[in-house]
Parts: sequence; C-alpha cells; structure tokens
Amino acid sequence: MDNDKELTFYWKRLGKQLSKLDKETIKKIVTEYYENKAKVKDIVAKYHLNILNSKLVSEFPPIVTDEKCKYDDELMIVDPHSRDSLGLNREPYCPVCGHKNSPYCRCKNCLEEERKYFQGLRNKIRKTYLIPKEKISVEDLTLRDRLLLAAVLRTGLNEDTTKILGSKLEEGKLSPLADMNKDILASLVSKKIIVVDPESSLDAFVDEDFPETYYIYEVNYLLNIEDKDDNHNQLIETLEYPESKEFFLEPKVSLGLWRELALAECKEYLNYRMNAVGFKFNPGKKPI
Repeated sequence: MDNDKELTFYWKRLGKQLSKLDKETIKKIVTEYYENKAKVKDIVAKYHLNILNSKLVSEFPPIVTDEKCKYDDELMIVDPHSRDSLGLNREPYCPVCGHKNSPYCRCKNCLEEERKYFQGLRNKIRKTYLIPKEKISVEDLTLRDRLLLAAVLRTGLNEDTTKILGSKLEEGKLSPLADMNKDILASLVSKKIIVVDPESSLDAFVDEDFPETYYIYEVNYLLNIEDKDDNHNQLIETLEYPESKEFFLEPKVSLGLWRELALAECKEYLNYRMNAVGFKFNPGKKPI
C-alpha cells in the first residue's frame, strides 16, 4: 500500500461482511493489515468478523487510481492484494465497463473497437479487389491461357470448385520451378482470368503497402470466366481438361509451350542433382 498519500476506496465494491461496518472502521482494518502487519486471525477476532481468514482481503474495497478509462472517463480501480503477493498490485480496470489499459484488454468496448478496425481493413480489400462485372469469355482465352489455367485449377481448386486456394497452389505441383509458378499466377491475374478473392485472410496482405501487395500463396483466387450455359460443373471440367485437338490446331504455339516446359523440367532436375552432391546452382537467363 502507498504510505505517501491517503487512499481513496471504491465503496461500491465492498465485501458483504465488511459492509456491516462503518467506513472509518474499515480503513482501520486495512491499515492494520497492510501497515501494522497484524495477523489476519487477530483482525477477524478483534472486529468480530464472521469470515474465513483467507477471505479477508477479498472483502476489502478496491482502490481508486489516477488513471481514467478512455471510454467512460471514470477513474479506474485496482483490487487489493494480499501481503503474500510480494506487493504486486493487480492491473487497474474501469468499474463501469471493465476496460484495462492493456493491448490485451478484451472488454466490450475494446472488442468493438477491434471489430471496427478489422472491418475497415476488410472494406479496403473489397474496394481494391472488386470482382469484375465483365467476365472473360472462354473463346477469348489463348492456348497459353488455357494451359496455365488448367494447371492452376487442377492444382488449387477447392472441393466445391468455388475458389482457387493459394495454400493448395503452394503445396501442389503447379510447375517445375518456383519462378514459373509466380509467372503463371501473374499472367492469369494481369489478364483478369482469375482475380484475388476479396475475402482472403487479412494476413495475406502486406502491411507496408496494404492492401495493394499480397503474398501470392496466402490469398485465394476466384475464377473470372463467363459461364454462358449456367452450368458451373461443365465449365470447370472444360477448363481443367482442355481438348487436345485445340493444341494440334496451333502446332507452333504448342511447340513453344512444350519447349518452355521441357526447359523448366531440365532446370528442376539439374537443381535436384546439384543439391544432391552439395552444390548451389542458380542458372540465369541465357545472354543474347
């Protein structure tokens, strides 16, 4: 207890047994306990208290502090401590709403403030990543688009085929190389063939440039392809397994795609073999 100034008590929280006594007597009991170090059993006997020795301190009224609650503008209070607690006071709290001046406070006002804060973040994400009203027609997809989209859908589509999960794309085998994975997603997003799901986790967006920058495997994606026949399952099947004849119709494009994929697989195997013998190898682009 603080001996330098007279304590102010919050009498509304006085224990039931002590409430039978006048305030001056209660102050004497508190003084005898903290300052005179009187034994609890002696205090109980002296004032004829019908209370267990272990319950005496819980009967004491809380102490009013100089701190104010930012919500109710009320002076905060602190519960009295026992002498065995090494003089450590409990954290002050508001007698009206229970608020504590702590980042971990879970009072109703702090919870509401937190809800509004996160709702504001979510609204920013929704505004930044508006789902386009105009969808991409299947007929407008290039052969490369079809191949990349098929790989993404077969790797990352969730069970009910409504979202492409970034976590599944990271865990799965989208392409032979990490850089190629990024290029695939960047290409499809830039063309708005797939779009960032505005309901993705808040943690997926980088704080420094929120919400314009995001982690590509922590957001989810939505398919932005027009479904003319209003048959979602048929559309997904068509996109996941494009017909092989389409690739035969454009042999030069198909050959270019095959070469690109074959080169990536060669690099993947080379990296695997180099790592197996303890060598670091980062092949760059061939100079012109």
